[in-house]
Amino acid sequence: MKTIALVLSLALVPAVAAAATDPGAGSWQMIVLSSPTQFSVQAPLSTTSIAYQAELADIRAAQSRITPDQQKAIAYWSKGAVLGWNRLLLEFVARADLPPAPRPDGTYPAPDANNPFADPMFPFGNPPYASRAYSYVTVAQYDALKTAWYYKFLYNRPSPSVVDSGIKALMPTNGVPGYPSDDAVVAGVSVEILKLLFPTMVDEINAKAAEEMQAAMLAGKASASDLAALNGGSSAAAVKLGKQLAVSYVLTGTVVEYTPQSADGFGVVILKTQLIEVATGKVKHAGETTQRSTSALRTNGVAECKRRR
Repeated sequence: MKTIALVLSLALVPAVAAAATDPGAGSWQMIVLSSPTQFSVQAPLSTTSIAYQAELADIRAAQSRITPDQQKAIAYWSKGAVLGWNRLLLEFVARADLPPAPRPDGTYPAPDANNPFADPMFPFGNPPYASRAYSYVTVAQYDALKTAWYYKFLYNRPSPSVVDSGIKALMPTNGVPGYPSDDAVVAGVSVEILKLLFPTMVDEINAKAAEEMQAAMLAGKASASDLAALNGGSSAAAVKLGKQLAVSYVLTGTVVEYTPQSADGFGVVILKTQLIEVATGKVKHAGETTQRSTSALRTNGVAECKRRR
């Protein structure tokens, strides 16, 4: 009940402006990573370049046909990427916090991480597991944001709504540079860690990431190149976490293409996935997944999405 009450209270948190932009956050002490420069981010396109102007034109066109469901998504993510993902994490923990039913002989089966869909499904979100989940996700988000902040203030390219007066600012930018996108960075690490912690909820996790990136772009906070700048940087952190969890493999994903609104009105994100062996860091399998967003989510949070492989 405490988790449910916390989820409900977080849902009422309004969007707020940051007290400071913390331009020096990129120099703060890391926890998992060694340095923000552990991952290189190339210099962004000039705001006057033809390619970047085309990105701005896509945002203007998409804003002209925003749907009510997209407006709801923008409102949700306007409260902050960290809050948005932590709300989802709290919901996952609450769903998993159900002890298994006893066997006829009075014993209790235990969830199996190697067979997560078996009965009972993995994980059992008891307090120790929930505490570790909160810690892992928070640490990953913290290091990822410090890395993003380092490059944001190194390159200092503004958000689309700042560059182009024809683009409405539907999310607060707080004066922080847009490149690379903090929404994409937080989504990237949150997706990787949550897939590892809650393997039966991968589809919902991927759909939530697609929703966040679509919302950031439709809100004029991020362009396509802002969103793609630092994707993939979570792999090393995911491998390190995999060692801490004593698992054999981790699955990572990199956004290679994002369309905020295709001809049918839906957003589409293409991810390149890698199955990495934790012991060696070697890629054992690589593939590509297309995640299609939808105009609505069910009330229980399960996304109505389609995946093509």
